[in-house]
Amino acid sequence: MTAAGAEARKSRIFISYRRDDADHAVGRLAEDLRRQFEHDQVFQDISSINPGADFEASLQEVLDSCAAVVVLIGPRWVNSKDVKERRRLDLEGDWVRREITESLRRSTVRVFPVLVGDTDMPEAEDLPESLRPVVRRQAFPLTVRHWANDVAELVGFLRQVPGLDQPPTEPPAAIRKVKPQAKSWRIALIVGMAIVAVVSGGYFVLDRIEKTAIAKAQAQADAERIARSKAEAEAVAAEERARQIKADADRRRQEKEAAAAAAKKAAAEKAEAKAAAEKEIADKAAAMAQATNPSVSITTARCTNLGAGQFRVDLAGEATGPVGALLYGASNPRRVAQPGTTSCSKWRSVKRRTPYATQIVCKRQNADPPSTRWKSSSVFSPDGKRPESSMAEIFEEDADGSNHRRLAVKMDRLICDSSITE
Repeated sequence: MTAAGAEARKSRIFISYRRDDADHAVGRLAEDLRRQFEHDQVFQDISSINPGADFEASLQEVLDSCAAVVVLIGPRWVNSKDVKERRRLDLEGDWVRREITESLRRSTVRVFPVLVGDTDMPEAEDLPESLRPVVRRQAFPLTVRHWANDVAELVGFLRQVPGLDQPPTEPPAAIRKVKPQAKSWRIALIVGMAIVAVVSGGYFVLDRIEKTAIAKAQAQADAERIARSKAEAEAVAAEERARQIKADADRRRQEKEAAAAAAKKAAAEKAEAKAAAEKEIADKAAAMAQATNPSVSITTARCTNLGAGQFRVDLAGEATGPVGALLYGASNPRRVAQPGTTSCSKWRSVKRRTPYATQIVCKRQNADPPSTRWKSSSVFSPDGKRPESSMAEIFEEDADGSNHRRLAVKMDRLICDSSITE
């Protein structure tokens, strides 16, 4: 390897560009520059990186050995966007931004903005802070109509960069000079006119080729962007559909759980109501059973000697009977000196006339419960005899007091006190 080749690798030319902006021009420019410099001095990312090499590491290595960076700026360079519609220059990880930022930081690297086609130099406020020094650099136009002259001017300035001043190995065809033979001025004139015609026609053809390539590249980029936007919209729609399906499933599950809970509650309430109804029926049956089985008991019996042949008998107990039943507590024999009085805790007290006296007895009304507690007090004059027994009776009779029907009776032996109570 020659010393010139080693020096070339230490002083490379890096071409920075965007594929959707200047892809049509970068290949042609790289080939023209490789005719002016050593082949491996010109670095064009993809075409200069060996298959399988680390892209980022290779870029950093090239930037470390660069003497000049040529930044191709086309009509879409400033506002190029990614698939998420974010402007690429605003992203810190954007490769073009990193390439140029890193180049501007190196004082030994010359940065050459090259405006492709009719592109104008971007305004500083349209660029990130780290890229704004680019607008202060001298820009070079690169158009199809003046391609040879534009490339020749750029090469001339690149030759002024230290490390890039070696003589050309093969002049580019676009900038070779035609030396006419000096046989006669007529031959020179004819040759000159032919060259002008060829060059003018070539410029016209190249201009049409470049415009067609630009249009195709832009159309392809637009189609890709539309396809990406459509795919993203479909992905968002699919995600929304999935979310809606999940929401519907959750709603149906909640409705099902709520319906199950309501059914369970209704069943519990129904069972509770049924149990209450059954209890009520049982209570009524028990009440009816009590009503159809009248009974009376004496729990307390006391006989007091009042003197003068009179005794007071006090009784108490419990009784059960149907509606209309009468209850009376007394003694035997029935020689009443004072009207007897019987009172009940749950039944009403009424007057009842007998052949002996007017009594106060208990009578069960419609609203009264079937059972009650009772007590009675009567004064007797049993012709010098003491009362021998206590008696309580449940009975029915007609409204006029006739047709006496005994339902239940209770009689106990009664022991009267022999002493006279003052």
